[in-house]
Amino acid sequence: MVLDKGLSLTETQNWLEVAAPYVDVVKLGWGTSGLFPLQTLREKIAMLRAARIGVTPGGTLTELYLLQNRIPELIRDYTDCGFDVVEVSDGTVPMHPRLRSRVIGMLLAEGFRVVTEIGSKEPARDRRMTPHQRADLVAADLEAGATHVIIEARETGTLGFFAESRELLEQPFNEFLQLVDSRRIVFEAPMKNQQVE
Repeated sequence: MVLDKGLSLTETQNWLEVAAPYVDVVKLGWGTSGLFPLQTLREKIAMLRAARIGVTPGGTLTELYLLQNRIPELIRDYTDCGFDVVEVSDGTVPMHPRLRSRVIGMLLAEGFRVVTEIGSKEPARDRRMTPHQRADLVAADLEAGATHVIIEARETGTLGFFAESRELLEQPFNEFLQLVDSRRIVFEAPMKNQQVE
């Protein structure tokens, strides 16, 4: 999974020539898909999907729809644009676990593949989560039907299993790995040293 920060159609085509075989999902981050002209967005998504890459608008835009209680519009808009993957998260807007499971089920019923994200974009809230709490949330999301669960690190690489110094927190990370099936986890690792680790 890679983060698209707003590439143009030409940049996307050039990137696909090199990277397409190595990518499963592209996340159009931070609600940037709402900034593209609709036809351009549709073309971009079609281009990615023609390369057999799933496309998600990311969790932030989904959180906005949920906050505004606009689930039918979310389904209509995401379908109209051509998205095939939806990320369910509560990094910005906290969500009750029952609602989270219900939303996952509704999206699956509409034919979307669902990935979820665990963790908060608010550092204090994220740092309070223990490895066991994260593992319990992962298990609940997978049981609800998510194909994969992303562990939040933010673009700064300072949350999840990374310290403010961007170093891996080895003890909680290793504890977490004992509790989950790591083949179904996507660890955000925005910094090169984190990717190497």
